[in-house]
Parts: sequence; C-alpha cells; structure tokens
Amino acid sequence: MASNSPHAVEIENLSVEYFVNNKPRRILSIPELKISKGENILLIGPSGIGKTTLLSVIAGLKRPASGRIIVNATSLSELNGHRLDLFRAKTFGIVFQAFNLIESSPVRRNIQLPLLLTGRSGSAADLWVTTLIEKIGLKERQWMLPPSLSVGERQRVAVARAIAGGAPILLADEPTSNLDKENSEIILQIFKEHLEKGGTLMTASHEEEMKSFAGRVIDVREFSK
Repeated sequence: MASNSPHAVEIENLSVEYFVNNKPRRILSIPELKISKGENILLIGPSGIGKTTLLSVIAGLKRPASGRIIVNATSLSELNGHRLDLFRAKTFGIVFQAFNLIESSPVRRNIQLPLLLTGRSGSAADLWVTTLIEKIGLKERQWMLPPSLSVGERQRVAVARAIAGGAPILLADEPTSNLDKENSEIILQIFKEHLEKGGTLMTASHEEEMKSFAGRVIDVREFSK
C-alpha cells in the first residue's frame, strides 16, 4: 500500500553505538533528519565518521541504541526477522562498499537476484537484466564469476544489482570509488534515471564529482559531536 507521507526516511532522536572493550561508544547522534521522496542526498565526512553506519541503520542492517527510523511511513522497530528482510528487499537497492556479490554465481545471476527475491521472472524481467548488463558494459562477461572480474567491474555489477529490483530507495556506499571517469559517468546516468522515475538516492562518497551531482549534501560530522 502506497504511503501518503512526503518523506522517504524520517529519523527521530537516533543514537547509534558500538562496543569498544565492552564499553558503548556513541558513533552517531541525530535529533532529527528527514529525507523527502525523490531527493538526491550525498553523505560526506572523513573515513570512520559514520557514513556507512548511517546507511546501514536506515536499511535496517544495524539496530540503533535508541530512536526511531521511519521508512515510507513504516517504523523499522516494528519489523524483525522475515518481515524486515522482505521490507528491505522491496524498499531498498543497496550498493555495498565491499560489493557483497555472490562469488559462486555469474554476473547475470547476481544482477537478477533482487527480481527473484521479490517474485518477478519471465521475459520482461530477463530483458531488463540484459538492458542493465549492456548499460554497465559487461555483456561479454555476463556469465563470468565475480572473482574473475576487476574491482571496477565488480563495482558496476553491484550498482546494476541494486537498481535491478526497482526499489524506491537506493543506498550507495562509495559507488564510483574504483571507476574511471567514463564508467563513473555511466553509473551517474543510471542514478539519474532512478531519480527521474521518482526514486530516492542516498550516497556516501569521498568523490568530488558527487558533490555537483547531489541535490543536498549532508556532512555526517554534524551527527558525531
């Protein structure tokens, strides 16, 4: 059921902690943060400041110590187990910094995974996967396994997989860090098409080119004080 809320993500009184030597260490403290549907957000800040952590918490991959995260009018605290996994699969496309590809499955099967998880198959789904493979320039390598690919090629596969399921919110952690200018532009064009369809984009990056691409820049250092 579609939400009437104008916000894709709402964060209230959020505290995120890690344990160091059995003692809690606060990483993030966010009194309030709202991301509107269709926004193009860039998270910046030095390494270790909490950019990846914030994306993980929004995706429900890490639980906060306290506070509320509301995604498309659904509170993540009300979901757990299979319900949370299903919500994540339908709501988020995620580009992990470490890619998290299935190493025993070829490029095509990796990109196809979000479609399979949400029950979509058939000729239309196959055509969409083929289109994505061609967009990222890996048509000749679609049946190769990830370990046989370069780092940049694996990164492109990770982006295509995140887009494949048509999830409304795309979370991308350093999506162009291993790419040359030509392939970075291909990825940014894919992101642009996602935004033009009304999707929301949150990117964490150190790349200068991402600042001019973003609609709003958030310095995560504001939340680590």
